[in-house]
Amino acid sequence: MKPFYHLKEKFLSSRKAIERFPLPMIFSIISTVFFILSIQRNEGIKNNAKLGFFFLFATALYLNIKLFLEGIIFSKKNKFSFKNVSLLKASSYLLSLPAIFGMYLNIFYLNKEFRYNSLYIYIGCMAFLIISIFFISKLNYFEDFIPYVLNVNFQLVASIIYSMTIGIGLLIFFVSLNKLFDLNMDYKHLLSLELIVFIPLNLGFFLSDFPIIQKSFNDYEVSKEINILVNNIFIPLIYLYTLILYAYFFKIVFTMTLPKGIIINLVLWFSIFTTFVIFISAKTRGKIGQSFKKIQPVLSLPLILFMFYSIYLRINQYGFTINRYLVVALGFFSLLSMLYYIFVKNSSNMTIIVLFSIIVLISSIGPVSAYNISAISQNKRLKNILT
Repeated sequence: MKPFYHLKEKFLSSRKAIERFPLPMIFSIISTVFFILSIQRNEGIKNNAKLGFFFLFATALYLNIKLFLEGIIFSKKNKFSFKNVSLLKASSYLLSLPAIFGMYLNIFYLNKEFRYNSLYIYIGCMAFLIISIFFISKLNYFEDFIPYVLNVNFQLVASIIYSMTIGIGLLIFFVSLNKLFDLNMDYKHLLSLELIVFIPLNLGFFLSDFPIIQKSFNDYEVSKEINILVNNIFIPLIYLYTLILYAYFFKIVFTMTLPKGIIINLVLWFSIFTTFVIFISAKTRGKIGQSFKKIQPVLSLPLILFMFYSIYLRINQYGFTINRYLVVALGFFSLLSMLYYIFVKNSSNMTIIVLFSIIVLISSIGPVSAYNISAISQNKRLKNILT
């Protein structure tokens, strides 16, 4: 009965999310209502679905604003009067209006079917806002940033597990009723229920125990399981994989052959995973993690530069595409992260996540976004072929 007890406790604790984050929770409910209307009416990506996406964006935006305000007010709690706090809140919500209006134009007018560039902008902005949740309240107080991020990650994983448990239960219940009693219930009703579980309910689970900025994590220690996972499994595997990549690198040099295209993905995802492990290793116990943080960034640099050489050959031959742009952007993030770990010895590591969020945002909107650069590159390539 313990799992059901924990689930019940989660339901009850969701009230705390509504009390602490009223606007994001309200917008998530409104978003779900519009998505359900779209499903029930079989509309596809029409006005109701677009409004669902719009209010989902508003949910993420105002969650960030609330966390940002909590961080500012806490860090300046002895300097702010009630009047100043009210002015800060009013200014923050007022400044959010251009972002809200811009996203409204993007969803409804940039592309009538909400595809291609408009969808790409939406996904990129949502990714930026989701990543920002992990650091925005800590911009003015980041001494305990790593354990704070690990705690937020734990809440995220826990909320997804709870939501998936309920979602799978609903699926089994729905299928059983249809098969056993020949009810022939439309599966769009099931999809509507799943949306309720995975949007407002999941958000409520996530935010119910979201760490408050006043809580100190300075004495936080990672669990024994994570410590073993990082020090005894992840780090040895990374060293072994690095050795394999270096062996391939020397093979290319001595045989004077061009690298295979697959090496780009092999190095890219490996370097991103390595960045993640270095980030966690700062809080693990023992000398393995500390020495890994010093050695691995230096070992990774030549591999990342080798990856850039490989992607340069592809771009020089076939031009930019969205995928190749993203490879360059993520490679640039990996390169800067390794340089950061090499030259900045004692830090909160917040720079790594902030850098990642900025690269995501730049890749999504503006003149140097992935969509614009790839379109310019492919148009130029087509003109060269035709002339």
